[in-house]
Amino acid sequence: MPPKTAGRPRLTYFPQLAAERLDIALCRASAAVARAAEGQADDNGLGVGQHLVLKMLVAVGPCSQQTLSEELRIDRSVMVNLCDDLERAGHVRRERNPDDRRAYAVTGS
Repeated sequence: MPPKTAGRPRLTYFPQLAAERLDIALCRASAAVARAAEGQADDNGLGVGQHLVLKMLVAVGPCSQQTLSEELRIDRSVMVNLCDDLERAGHVRRERNPDDRRAYAVTGS
């Protein structure tokens, strides 16, 4: 009989299922990582996407929204909104790219 938790038997089916189905184990792990990332981002008052943008800018320096979008695998329209929000909050600024006047370089503030 499975061990009891709070008056009900604790199910031990998931570990067995995860061992048999790697895809399910990976989904569970992915969900746990996403919850942890959300928690850390919430602590800083940022969403996960905003947090990722700022981390990349710290790591690689100024870059275009297109580069941020491609490298972080975030849709371009979502990236525009992320950069808009970060700019309004004073975390980043957009400046004309000196090498391509049609593009903007996103830089940390």
